[in-house]
Amino acid sequence: MVLSRAMDLGSSRANAGRVKTDSTWRRLFDGWQVGLVVIVTAALAVLIAVPRPVVPDEIPLPKPNRAALVALSLRDERFASEADRQRLDFDVRALGEAVRAYGKADAAGEREQLAQRLAEVRLLVVPALRQGPEAVLRLRAVQMRIFLDGLDRFERTGQESDDLREVGGASVAMLRRSGWLLADGARMRVLPDRFVREVLFRKRWNEITGLDQAPFAPTLDEDRVFYGFLIEHPVVSVPWIREHDVAARCRAAHEYQLRKVEELGRVDPAYPAKYARGVLLLQLDRPKQALLPLADFVQEHDDGPYVLRARNALRAAQQKVSQMQP
Repeated sequence: MVLSRAMDLGSSRANAGRVKTDSTWRRLFDGWQVGLVVIVTAALAVLIAVPRPVVPDEIPLPKPNRAALVALSLRDERFASEADRQRLDFDVRALGEAVRAYGKADAAGEREQLAQRLAEVRLLVVPALRQGPEAVLRLRAVQMRIFLDGLDRFERTGQESDDLREVGGASVAMLRRSGWLLADGARMRVLPDRFVREVLFRKRWNEITGLDQAPFAPTLDEDRVFYGFLIEHPVVSVPWIREHDVAARCRAAHEYQLRKVEELGRVDPAYPAKYARGVLLLQLDRPKQALLPLADFVQEHDDGPYVLRARNALRAAQQKVSQMQP
């Protein structure tokens, strides 16, 4: 019994000692989670503040206002419906027929006739405009609706209608040549979405007629959706002998993207063109040329979604230049 009581007493004292020790350690490590978060946060801040030599993989895309593009689509649908209800003026219809004749020659590859057909179109623009710009916009909207319906039918059947050739010219051949036309089983898939198709048509129609000023000129949002598509789906052009050379195709794609980034930068001041140009020059292994646009971008922007990436890219460019042979 004495032994039992002694063991119980020892056990109690040991437990008391453990409790005291545990309390001491708890006090020492109380709030360690918060401390760890502070330490990790500080470490991340240091890592973020110090650029790493990394070449970004992605090129930024412009950000069109989709609501504005929808409004343009609805406007053209209204114009086309108005033309259905009220017959277009004779001079406007004559311009439409001349545009169709040009498209037919273009689709047929009759290059010797194209200059003559184009001259006929330009002669008929002036009398058509006398009916007012909206009358000519209605004509363009009617022909765009025919173009869009023709492309939809082509996707379903693989057949290019006469109407599509006349209002769209060699558009299907252009889509195929650009890599924007893919076989999807028994169907064809056209990569440009509805907005891009509309912009492609308006731009082509404007080029044929020479009407490149307001209200025919593309809006900033049209340019943004157009160039965004081109940057995302670059046209790759290489000599046939290097058609299967992956490196050559990648280089051609980056060269194409570089041209489109520069074109977009001239019309869209909100687009980070200097950053995109620097990244593409790095991907093309031209670090010396990449230094200036990247340095300009970093100097001009204190914050934003691309600042850290631009600093990393600039560091990578500096490192590559320092490693080059003198």
